[in-house]
Amino acid sequence: MAEKRKSRGAGFWCTIVITGALLLYPISFGPVCWVLSARESKSTEFGTPIVRAPRVYWPVGWVAQHCPSVMRRAIVWYATLFGSPLIAVPDGPVSDHEVALFDLAFFGKP
Repeated sequence: MAEKRKSRGAGFWCTIVITGALLLYPISFGPVCWVLSARESKSTEFGTPIVRAPRVYWPVGWVAQHCPSVMRRAIVWYATLFGSPLIAVPDGPVSDHEVALFDLAFFGKP
């Protein structure tokens, strides 16, 4: 007689969903900045469009502000790869303060 195969439980699927969300959240930051760069180019400073990232990405702004510069450079590179060279990211869940992320090469600095 053939053995009955055990189906995966709710714990397995919850683990998959949580792991997927934790991976997709930081990966989605760059594409969101790129799409907003294409759509929102109204406000300008320094003659270049400023893209304001959604508040949901405040942890990325906090990391860029408080972590080592190598982490900030990686975030800036990813956020400005296919979009505006100037990104403003909130640095707290309810704060009005934003962290300015910008590509130094665009502004003439290596």
